[in-house]
Amino acid sequence: MNTSPFLQYRDMVMGHYSTAKWLRSFVMSLWNGGGYKIGLSQLGSIDEAHFNAAMAMLRQYREQGENDREFMTLAEDIRVRMGEEQAAEEREQAFSDWQRDLRYHLNRQGRMRPGEIAQAVEDHYGWLESKFDAGHSAEATGDALEARAREAG
Repeated sequence: MNTSPFLQYRDMVMGHYSTAKWLRSFVMSLWNGGGYKIGLSQLGSIDEAHFNAAMAMLRQYREQGENDREFMTLAEDIRVRMGEEQAAEEREQAFSDWQRDLRYHLNRQGRMRPGEIAQAVEDHYGWLESKFDAGHSAEATGDALEARAREAG
């Protein structure tokens, strides 16, 4: 029995680079074309190996559809990864917004100069992340950061 291209090219599809991301979108568009749109214009710029992988997967899907267990497994693994990546992006944006609020609070208090604020944020970045993850407000954390910076300085 021939190996499914969804298994054969799995490592390529799950890679951590832009063409691999496009291949994941390609697989997901086969699984649910209405929910996962893909720009086919990139086909002109991908290398031969990735093009061949995409065409092999397309042929297999045309022949087997969702009856290919490897296709369904890969699609589910991609769906999970996309969810994790989306959650990470949302968390990163929320943390960035929270840091902006923290800097604004410290600046508004006027007890630290902008350079001191930037240095304190850099020096205590891991601690700030832990406060954000624990749900502490930017204002309360700003006050605590100011105290920590004064103690260290």
